[in-house]
Amino acid sequence: MILDAEGFVFEPPPVISRARRVLIKPSAAYPTPYPVSTSREMLSAIIEGIRQVSDADILILEGTPDGEPVYPIYQSLGYNFPRVLTLDVRDCIWVEVDNPLPKPLIVPTFWVPNVILSCDYLITVAPLKVIEGRGHLSIANLLSVLPSSTSILRCLSTWGLSKPARSSSGKRTRRGAWWNNAAEFSSASLMKWTAKPRRHWGLRPITSI
Repeated sequence: MILDAEGFVFEPPPVISRARRVLIKPSAAYPTPYPVSTSREMLSAIIEGIRQVSDADILILEGTPDGEPVYPIYQSLGYNFPRVLTLDVRDCIWVEVDNPLPKPLIVPTFWVPNVILSCDYLITVAPLKVIEGRGHLSIANLLSVLPSSTSILRCLSTWGLSKPARSSSGKRTRRGAWWNNAAEFSSASLMKWTAKPRRHWGLRPITSI
């Protein structure tokens, strides 16, 4: 869904009333306010909507591209909600899960924070962005809860997949086709599925805003 931040009203799905833990994934990788980051007002509306129907624990999870602490960014954006636990991706325990795609072409397994597996409901909320001519919406917003790009590059280099591609001008680019495919598949997989480590996959509810 694409909604205006100022007039946004969150109507929680009925399944939230049965949730014990709800995880909110904002777009807050940089200390720049809305429309670059998810607005505090929108997060507040989501939190209030959850509390109208549920006493579930509410968590906010985000990470930074360079692996630096995210808590200073939370403070600068005003993410200081009462009875809401703010978490940093880099402090999480990583769990290896199988790729749910029938024929994974790039990565047969990937790593996700353990807190995602312990939540009953995941809400991803991000401002509408266009980066290098491509839409960056709520699914792409989930990429920052995956391991940092440095870790991904190190992993892919062991498979011989980290050679940079060349642009139309002949210059070497930092992100080749393999990166785009890996990013799209990883975010889509995380969007649709919540995994139990290595063996069993269970479908969990998710809201994308």
